[in-house]
Amino acid sequence: MRPGTGLGKKKGVQVIIKVEVDVATYVSEEYQNRMRAPEECPNCGSGGSLEAHGYYWRWITEALLGELLQMGVRRFFAATAQ
Repeated sequence: MRPGTGLGKKKGVQVIIKVEVDVATYVSEEYQNRMRAPEECPNCGSGGSLEAHGYYWRWITEALLGELLQMGVRRFFAATAQ
């Protein structure tokens, strides 16, 4: 990618949010659909600027059940990013 052609000058930020359910429940109930955007952008601090931007998927090993599960992770994009 050429300089200046990205989604913005700042890099993306990964924010980890603790949920109240175990991995198997998260997957079976498609818990990723319940995730809401943080109140403010962790990059610029702008309030209400984050919009849902799809999902990405990760494989998770559920040790107690010995299963391999695919977990959806919610993505958000700062609408104010240029």
